[in-house]
Amino acid sequence: MSQITVLTRNIQIKYLASKFSKASFYSTILWIINILYPWMIVYHSDGLWRRVELYWEQPDVHFRFEIISLIHVSNSSVPGGKLFWTSCNQCNSRIDQRMIRVPSITNFENDLDEDGKYDEFHMNLRIPVEKNEDITGVQLFLFFNYKLQEKVNFQMDSLIYLEKWTNVPASSITFLGDIKFNQKEPLSAKNFPPKFLNFHGEIEEKLDLSKVNEILTHYHRKRSYSTTLSPSSLRLVNYANDPTDDDFQINVQLKYVNDLFQYTPSIWFMVKWAWIQYFSVFIVAYLIVRRIKVWIFDNRLADTLVVMENYAHKYVSF
Repeated sequence: MSQITVLTRNIQIKYLASKFSKASFYSTILWIINILYPWMIVYHSDGLWRRVELYWEQPDVHFRFEIISLIHVSNSSVPGGKLFWTSCNQCNSRIDQRMIRVPSITNFENDLDEDGKYDEFHMNLRIPVEKNEDITGVQLFLFFNYKLQEKVNFQMDSLIYLEKWTNVPASSITFLGDIKFNQKEPLSAKNFPPKFLNFHGEIEEKLDLSKVNEILTHYHRKRSYSTTLSPSSLRLVNYANDPTDDDFQINVQLKYVNDLFQYTPSIWFMVKWAWIQYFSVFIVAYLIVRRIKVWIFDNRLADTLVVMENYAHKYVSF
């Protein structure tokens, strides 16, 4: 009659030894190796603690309706050959009124994927110029509110600086680009300090047309976090002068794209990642050490009492 397997059971084998025997010494040494070896591998490979992490997020960006425009002209009676205007009335009052040219501005922001965050920014500035005035340069400061909220709670005033110089008189200039986040240190998971939330107010207090470079230096070099236009995405379009048009036009089209951010994770995240790394190596080390133990005691390299189920044998190595 054919037979079938109805039950499979492992045989339990125990190796017994006194506390101060050679077998206990071997077992203790192998146990220490099993604990320390995974830690050494993880520590010397990529580190046990992940102090800086990366993640992608589309920032929540809003235009603050705050602008500083500086237009350079030739063949003009304007002092210094500069046309100036800012959204701050107090700043305009401190400037020679012959330099003030109030533009006509239209702007809007689009939420293309309807996720509650704007994806595009469009602006058109029409600056009145006289017939004999030729535009030679454009400097434009746009202020935005920049917010992150997925991994970190972060908010700041950000600046986008646009600049174009031309030797050919133009009637229109178009700026196309993606807003890029720059950081000199990782973001913190804690609430962001408020010292970066009033940057436009600082510029208004210290505004000087002869110190535009100092504004940019203050923004990019003295701040840990800033925004610029991505160099790979920036496009400048310069249109030839149109004698029939009395206005100089500046068109701005910016995209609020996903960006890569560095941040310091919480302590629980670091503990979780450290445990995953350690445990993955510990399992492999445990299997290797266990095989070494079985080989030592099966080959009688130490005095042990072998107990197999209910039947005992004593093996003594010589």
